[in-house]
Amino acid sequence: MSRIVTFYSYKGGVGRTVALANIGVLLARRGKRVLLVDCDLEAPGLDRYFRPYITHPQPTKRGMIHLLHEAAQSSLAEWGSHTMKVVLPPVANTDSEPPSLDLISSGSDAADYAERVGSFSWQRFFEQQSGGVVLERWREEWKSAYDFVLIDSRTGITDAGGVCTILLPDFLGLVFSANNQSFEGALSIVRGAQGARRNLGVQRPPLTVLPILSRFDRGDEVAEADH
Repeated sequence: MSRIVTFYSYKGGVGRTVALANIGVLLARRGKRVLLVDCDLEAPGLDRYFRPYITHPQPTKRGMIHLLHEAAQSSLAEWGSHTMKVVLPPVANTDSEPPSLDLISSGSDAADYAERVGSFSWQRFFEQQSGGVVLERWREEWKSAYDFVLIDSRTGITDAGGVCTILLPDFLGLVFSANNQSFEGALSIVRGAQGARRNLGVQRPPLTVLPILSRFDRGDEVAEADH
């Protein structure tokens, strides 16, 4: 059974994207069909972990932000042409084909990327451009085509983060460091997501949350010791 997993962190710099990339590689090495999606449009970077292994570089007008603009113009927009194939190094001591996964990057290589991100409105997308219908269709198509879809979400409280934590996932990988701000902020997002899922126009079960402690942040401990 396929799963869509969003990786979310309340604060940046906790290793969320690295964790997603590593888990994607591990799943691909186990023979799973894997799609990675970079939805952190304001601070993209998922594709940089895989650039040495991308067999055919993506045209500059391909990626998540371009796909969203296409969908804003037509609810029939297709995501398939925005994927890149990543061929990973072969598994040691085996004769099997090298594992691979698919990636939808942010599209940040485009010269007008910042302008495209700034001009895209999630509110308008949902209220006037059938955004909910489009995302629900993509979600079902992704679940049909892949065993695992891993989504890199924007940090903090944002419209894009809400899409990634409420509407799209089956599981939420909650990445946090060991300090109060990171942990409590993440918990508040989970509580909000659970409540919002109950009010969606489409049926969703309660969100399954996977806590991922990324690192021990000694900043609080040092600050207390200084007093």
